[in-house]
Amino acid sequence: MILCVKMGYVLHGKKTIPDQIAENKAPYYKALEAADDAWDEGTIDLTLMKDLLSSMLAKQLYEVHAQAQSGGK
Repeated sequence: MILCVKMGYVLHGKKTIPDQIAENKAPYYKALEAADDAWDEGTIDLTLMKDLLSSMLAKQLYEVHAQAQSGGK
């Protein structure tokens, strides 16, 4: 959502990042727990969350590209 606000438009795709999280919450919760564990140890480590969101964004954008290649079908 923040990315969309910063860019000034909504990124398209059949499965947005929130849709992907809703479809399978376990990896998202795991990434949140890892960040919380790091915080409890006095560090900031968002590696799992960054990796998760990066892969979800890539999936969303790949679907947009595939749809454009198929003529929007």
